[in-house]
Amino acid sequence: MNVFHQHLKSALIVLVIIFSGSLAHAQLPGFFQRMQLGYSYTMAWAEYQSKDELVDENTGAVYTKDVTTKVSSKFGYGGSIGSTIPVRKLGKKSMFAIGVDFTYNAYVWDYKVPMFSGYIYDSVGDIEGLDYLADFAFTGATVQMGLPISADFKFGCDAITDKTVRFCGTIGAGAYPSMSATVDASNAGFGFGVTPFVKAEVGIMAGLCFKLRADISFGNIPFYKEGTSIYDWTNFKSASSLTGKQAVSLSLIIMPFAWNWNSTGWWNTY
Repeated sequence: MNVFHQHLKSALIVLVIIFSGSLAHAQLPGFFQRMQLGYSYTMAWAEYQSKDELVDENTGAVYTKDVTTKVSSKFGYGGSIGSTIPVRKLGKKSMFAIGVDFTYNAYVWDYKVPMFSGYIYDSVGDIEGLDYLADFAFTGATVQMGLPISADFKFGCDAITDKTVRFCGTIGAGAYPSMSATVDASNAGFGFGVTPFVKAEVGIMAGLCFKLRADISFGNIPFYKEGTSIYDWTNFKSASSLTGKQAVSLSLIIMPFAWNWNSTGWWNTY
């Protein structure tokens, strides 16, 4: 029986060695080899606009108040998952590709705007205007999901999926479709849009491929449009919008399947 156990143990060791070797040489599909996961610190700059309107039931008079102010995010974070679609080889260690990512970003806003607080009455009790708190500070939050698609020039290890190449880099530009939901102290709404963006990456192969990425979106980023007031005031209407003018994201990227990349090929066997 002991002899049997010894032979069984030896056979299992051999099978493990064979399986490990086969797994090490097995090639995952290119989509998974180029998959990347990211964690981001995000910042945004935007323009807040609101329009308040009150109709006096007794006189029919209409009172309005327009507010426009530039604001910025207090804090933001995000995550991403994506991959690269090779299009054309440009050199021994470079290529042109299409980058596709799914992103999730969250922003916290903390800015001051005049805030409606009630009505101003004349001596006989008729409404004569709107009363506002000056520089009322309120906090809002935005959740944004996007699908940025870019045309990328890539060079180095992640361009050719080779573990023997130490460094890599990417420069790209494209379109950033996004959907956002925002709520603040007085309004809530949704925003949909497409904005241009540019990005740059640098990376190093160290067991896995680690990269630092910076991307900038610009134009009109719809954090929310035509938001409606969450307060219920008689004969009072309020509508607002929060439109981003620029957003910056700094990300740490990891390519978890870089261990499966090639270590030899046409680029290092000439």
